[in-house]
Amino acid sequence: MAKIGINNAVYRVETALTRSNQNVSKNMSRIATGSNTAIASDRASFSTLADTFALDIAGVKSAIKNSALMKGFLSTAIANIDTLTVLNSQLHELAILGANASNSDADSAAIDLEAEAIADELWRVAANANFKGKDIFDTVDRSEYLSLGGRDAEYTVTFQTIIASVLPLYDLTKVPYLSQENLNKVPSDGISDTDAMTSLTESLQKSLNQLRVELSSHYSALEEADMLMTDLRVQYSLAYDSIEQVNFSAETATLVKNQILQNAAMAMLAQANQSQTGLLKLVS
Repeated sequence: MAKIGINNAVYRVETALTRSNQNVSKNMSRIATGSNTAIASDRASFSTLADTFALDIAGVKSAIKNSALMKGFLSTAIANIDTLTVLNSQLHELAILGANASNSDADSAAIDLEAEAIADELWRVAANANFKGKDIFDTVDRSEYLSLGGRDAEYTVTFQTIIASVLPLYDLTKVPYLSQENLNKVPSDGISDTDAMTSLTESLQKSLNQLRVELSSHYSALEEADMLMTDLRVQYSLAYDSIEQVNFSAETATLVKNQILQNAAMAMLAQANQSQTGLLKLVS
């Protein structure tokens, strides 16, 4: 069967028009959704890369929250250490004041009573310090783990216990001197428990100093980690946007180009149809 007026040019126009229609549809979908992977025929590798970056962004955001919580834990611990340091220095002062043979029984009783009250508060702070209901100080050394965004990014906060240093000091304030009723009075045999008291306060202060250095160093390390994670989040976001988010100016220019090609193809096809109609009229 003969095909009047049909030639290779017409087929090419139809093919070009079909391609232009598809390209215009893709351009409009990308612009409408703002995504480079708006339709199923877009590159699968783009989608997988974008999804991986989205996962990394979510991980880093959670890691920054983790770090903030741990820094809150460390800040609370450091504040309690400051309180313990003040109380310990007060006990140290009372221990030395008590080592004075000129003190009357009333003086010694007053010093003893104050020392016991301060020791009670020292123990209360050490035993009850907590952050969101979690004890800060324990009877054993602590090791607190946190994730910093996956991909084996982990950090462990370790610090020593101070309960072992507080407890002997607390216990000593609850018993009398070796040969006197009052805690802070020099015994008649010349052996003063002031030495025992000051030895414990000095030991506790050494432990507090070491613990503060440990906690402060962890806090500083987490601050540096925060800066790194913030930079990573920005870089991940930029990479994600470059892959996933559409370039509106470039996509709009491409849309205009495809629409011009579409209109030209439609005009050429219409012209070819008119030629075929005229030929039929001549034949008839």
